[in-house]
Amino acid sequence: MHAWPINGYSVRLFKCGQNLSYETYEHSANRACVISQMPYEGSMEKIISWLKTRHPVFNKNGTVDFCRVVHSWQCEQSIARLIVKNEKLVWNIFRQGLEVLQPFSETTIPSEICHKSTVPTLLSLQGEALQRTLIEDFTIVKISSKEEIDKEFKETMKFKKEFCRKTFTIDMKERQLVGWSSIFAGWQISSSIFAPLAAFSIAPILTGAGAIAMGTGLMYAYYGGVCSSNCDVDAVIERCKQPKLLDGFCVQIEPIISEKSYIEPRIFVSKFTWAVTVLVGPKSVHASLLIEGISKQDFPLSVSKETHFLFRAHLVPPVTAKFIELERYQKWEKEGLQRTEIWMISSDKVSIMIEQIIKERDEQQQLLQKGKTVDWTPFGKYSFYGRGVHNCMTWIQEKLEGIYIPIPKTLYSRYLTMPTFYAHPLSYFDKLPTTVQI
Repeated sequence: MHAWPINGYSVRLFKCGQNLSYETYEHSANRACVISQMPYEGSMEKIISWLKTRHPVFNKNGTVDFCRVVHSWQCEQSIARLIVKNEKLVWNIFRQGLEVLQPFSETTIPSEICHKSTVPTLLSLQGEALQRTLIEDFTIVKISSKEEIDKEFKETMKFKKEFCRKTFTIDMKERQLVGWSSIFAGWQISSSIFAPLAAFSIAPILTGAGAIAMGTGLMYAYYGGVCSSNCDVDAVIERCKQPKLLDGFCVQIEPIISEKSYIEPRIFVSKFTWAVTVLVGPKSVHASLLIEGISKQDFPLSVSKETHFLFRAHLVPPVTAKFIELERYQKWEKEGLQRTEIWMISSDKVSIMIEQIIKERDEQQQLLQKGKTVDWTPFGKYSFYGRGVHNCMTWIQEKLEGIYIPIPKTLYSRYLTMPTFYAHPLSYFDKLPTTVQI
């Protein structure tokens, strides 16, 4: 009546009188392994038609369950079928002559260029929405055994530790040690206004190694870690914790649509993971928040689906937030733009932040229309002189804290928060291998 070839076996469906049965047949031994009668209700023709739309899956005792196939992927010499078995998603994997059943939620992991939150984000979907997203937006890039994953992880962590040490050394050499006069030059404000702070422009601290360090760059490295260079070894290890895997095979997935970043061509953005960075300048020390990604269906602003975008938000005042053209960003690059490191964040989290920024922008526009003003201070929210009011940088810090991106305060934050404490020239990042991922 019908037969399904499966990895050297066949499952054959046959009718004997009014009974419906199946047998599993091993071709290499030329023998039937299991013959089992199938109970059914209603029309035999209907149950046969239904069975033909299903895929037989072997149980450990040799019997067969007929499961619905959500989708199948071919990956090198392996096949992965996503099936529904006992109302749960399960991987039916064929690799190296073996057939394995693995629970989807515990054996699906993001690929090397995927953000670690990719799978939890998928699992937050339910039923048909999850299945549709997997089929339309993801592909399988690799099927690996637990031993292969363990080996890859150890090699990756060895590289990342060496990268961190190297980066920290470069950061200490490259950071410019500047006084307040040069810091405030970009604002075209006389440094004499800030004379009470002049004594702090070169402040010595005793490091753990016993050396005397001076200047804003080293102050920041000592008190907060150098966020713009990813040199904190413990932080990198925390970001890249090894997934807890079951024995057997693991399926590595990544978005079908991903594009090279405009900000950093060595990384990729997708609908699920967006790039976030802080820009400083050009031709000033003003900070702005830049978000890059590929738009999705529930994007908080009007834009075509699956559009590669750049979105800029900053406190002028008031808050300004809008898309910018790639040509404009490229022009800034040529004019001395600086930036912090790039954080790769789940698009769901960043979307919430964008919604909050847009709401704040609209509220401030209403205040201006009523003839009121928007509070602002050059010192920043954390300064003795700031009265709890933001400047451009502390406004960004507060927004990033909402999506769990900490930008630590510096020693000078009690007096002034300057964007230049956190940013580097773009050429600085060209010297470093990248660890940021989608």
